[in-house]
Amino acid sequence: MTSGYSDSLGGQQPISTITGPDIRSEPRKSHSAPARRTYGESTTSSSYFSSRSSSGNNNGSGTRSGGWRKFGESVFGHAPYIGTLIGEMKSPSKWTIVVNIFYSILHSVSATTFVSNPLSGLVILVTMLFCDRRAALLGLVATLAGIASFWPLGLPVQLLVGGSVTFNCFLLGSLLPLAGEETHSWQGIEFLIPLAAVLGIFVVYLWSGFNGILARVDIPVLSAPTNLLALLLVYSGYFLQFSHGPELPSLTHDDDNRIHNKSEDTFQSDCNCSISNQLWSGVVLSQGVIFQVPVAQSYIIYLSVFIYSPILFCQEVLGGVIGTIIGMGLDVNGACSADVCNGVWGYNSLLTAAALGGYFVRFNFHSFLLSIIGAIVSGFMCAVLKKSGVPILGIPFMLSTWILLPLAKMPSSNESSKLRCGDLQRVVVFSTPELNSFCKNKFYSRVKYTQQERSTLHI
Repeated sequence: MTSGYSDSLGGQQPISTITGPDIRSEPRKSHSAPARRTYGESTTSSSYFSSRSSSGNNNGSGTRSGGWRKFGESVFGHAPYIGTLIGEMKSPSKWTIVVNIFYSILHSVSATTFVSNPLSGLVILVTMLFCDRRAALLGLVATLAGIASFWPLGLPVQLLVGGSVTFNCFLLGSLLPLAGEETHSWQGIEFLIPLAAVLGIFVVYLWSGFNGILARVDIPVLSAPTNLLALLLVYSGYFLQFSHGPELPSLTHDDDNRIHNKSEDTFQSDCNCSISNQLWSGVVLSQGVIFQVPVAQSYIIYLSVFIYSPILFCQEVLGGVIGTIIGMGLDVNGACSADVCNGVWGYNSLLTAAALGGYFVRFNFHSFLLSIIGAIVSGFMCAVLKKSGVPILGIPFMLSTWILLPLAKMPSSNESSKLRCGDLQRVVVFSTPELNSFCKNKFYSRVKYTQQERSTLHI
C-alpha cells in the first residue's frame, strides 16, 4: 500500500507509503544537509503522548516525568523510543542485523492496517500465531524473502523501516494456507514454504514496477502487488475451485471459511440474528478477516490500532460500519448475511476510510467527509465484484483510494502557499494523524526538511 518517491513539486518527494511511517528524522536546527538515517532509527522524535520535562530538573518528580515519557514513547504512536534504542545499537553486529530485521517484520505486520508501531505489530503477530500458526509462519517467510530481495534491486534500506513494501509480502504469504482443504494440519507445508518465499520476492519486484509508474502521478501502490499475485494464483488453479466461483475463502462466502481454530458458531456469529448483532459482528470482524482471526482476537487488533492512533481507530470503525451497513442493505434474499457477519463487506471500507481520513490525507472535517465517501464507494465496489464473480481481495479499497486521493493537494513548506485548515491536504512525511493534524508548525517544517533531504537519499 505504498508509493515511494516522485519528481513532483520541484524535487524528489517522498509520498504516500501505505502504511509506512515517516522514514526520516525531525528537521535539524542547523542549515547543513541532513545526515543519512541509519536503519532502525526513530521514525519521529515525539509522539502525541509525549511532553517536555522542565530543563535542569533533577528531582524525583522530573525523574518520574521522564520515566512516564519514555513509557509513552515506547508504547503509543510510532513508539519512537524503541526506534531510538535500536538506532543507537553498535554497528556492525550480527545481533544488530537480527534486531533490525525483526523490527522491520513487526512494522510489516502492523502496516497491513495502516499502523506503524512495533508493539502493535508484535501483538498482531502473536494473535495470529495463536489462531493460525501456518498463516503466520508463511507470512513471515514471505516477509523475510521480500527483505532479502531489497539488496539485488538496490532499493533504499529506509523503506524497510516502515514495512511499507514488505507488508504486501506478509499479507500474501498469510493467504496461502487458505488454498488447502485442511488448514488445521501441517500437511503440504514443505511445498508452501518455498512458494511463500518466491512470492515474497515477486511482491517486491512488482512493487518496484508499480511504484515507478504510480509515483509519477503521486499515487501510492497500496496492495496492488498482493492483489495481482493473488488473482494469478486463483485463476491459475492453485486455489481450490469453490462451488460459488473463483473466490478466496474467508474473503467471500461462508462455506469457504477455512481459518484455524474457528468453529462455525464462533466465526459466523449466527447470521440469522438481529440486525444490531449482525452489524456488531460485521464491524468487529472487518478487522479480523484481514488477519484471519475470530471475534475475540479482532478486539485485540482494534486495541493495537488504538494505541497507535485514536483517530485512525475511529476511522477504521467508521469504515467497518459503513461497509457492513451497505452489505446489510444489499442483502435482499438473505444470501449475503454470512458475509455481512464475517466482515467481508466491511474490511475494504475500513481500509479506505483509514487511508483517506488521516493516513494519506491530513485529518480535518473535509477529509472526514472524503473518508465516508471512499468507504461508500468501496462498499459498492464489493457488490459489483461479488456479482461478477471476481475475488474481492483488497481491490475495492485499492481502486477507491486511487480514484479519490488525487482530490487532496500536495503541501508546500512555503508560508505564503500554505493551504487553509479545511482544505484536503496530502501527507508527505508520515506520522500519526494526531501529529499531522494538530501540530501544524511541525507538519510544515517536516515538509520543508523532506524537500531538503533529496540530495541525501539518492533514490
